[in-house]
Amino acid sequence: MPQITVAMPAHNAAPYIGEALDSILGQTCRDFELLVVDDGSTDDTAQRVADRADARIRLIRLETNQGRATARNVALENARGAYLAWMDADDIAVPRRLEKQLAFLESHPDVAVCGGWLQYFHQSAALERFPRTPEDIRAATVFGSSVPNPCVCLRLDAVRVHSPRYDPALERAEDFAFWGDLLLGAGQRAANLPEVLLHYRYVRRPFVPRWHVRALLGHVFPHLGLEADAAEAALHAGLVYAPLKTHCARAGAMPLLAWLDKLWRAWALSFGDDPAMRRYLLFFAGKILSLAPDKEEAAAFFRSLDIAGLTRD
Repeated sequence: MPQITVAMPAHNAAPYIGEALDSILGQTCRDFELLVVDDGSTDDTAQRVADRADARIRLIRLETNQGRATARNVALENARGAYLAWMDADDIAVPRRLEKQLAFLESHPDVAVCGGWLQYFHQSAALERFPRTPEDIRAATVFGSSVPNPCVCLRLDAVRVHSPRYDPALERAEDFAFWGDLLLGAGQRAANLPEVLLHYRYVRRPFVPRWHVRALLGHVFPHLGLEADAAEAALHAGLVYAPLKTHCARAGAMPLLAWLDKLWRAWALSFGDDPAMRRYLLFFAGKILSLAPDKEEAAAFFRSLDIAGLTRD
């Protein structure tokens, strides 16, 4: 059996999938299978896969397009390796990606997930860094995808034991929801290597808050024992995905500070007095206070909250 299953969901990816396939087939680590799930493509994606005459490639074809979450779940259910590495059909992996992730996981048996940094190309040239340590990643998971889904390698035993799945009801943010279930719900530990492991084809898309709100309400907040409504989830999502100045003007400084206080109380009950979460909450609180129209009023309100104590400890 292969040590690693590289899983590549693909839908109408013919223009790019050749580069993606070649970047995996050329890896320095050779002990893998490449499982391509063709999610009902209507172009010649499947033919481009078939053109790579390599015995390590397996192709599963779905008759109709069922969405990214379903395609990923099909890959999870059919993976044969001890590890699974996600790979999108339009990205390019660096040659030693699998080698480095495998070496890290083999030497850190307490860590279930290993990611890295992303170098964007196509419509952006940004370098996206992700938090490095398990503690920082766990705290960051409350705010967004703290490990880069297209560039992770994870222990399949963790998936088989805890059975997280990508939520087919989410057209977007399905990865955010998955990592919430695995890292917060199942308590698995993750790390990100502080180096570029993947060149990520960045395409600008509008932010659609409703998917992130649904992911928060269904897959993040419940693991904190946090009872929140859609309005509070929208407050939270806006902290990360909306321009903060605009979000503060619309939502108001005091509702946002009150939300951070509620979040801290829930987090402390679930995970204790966590320095990583302290840093995140104080960062957002400081930004909100600096943007408040009436800074004195906002500061007085902040001092009445539990999170004010985090500045004194």
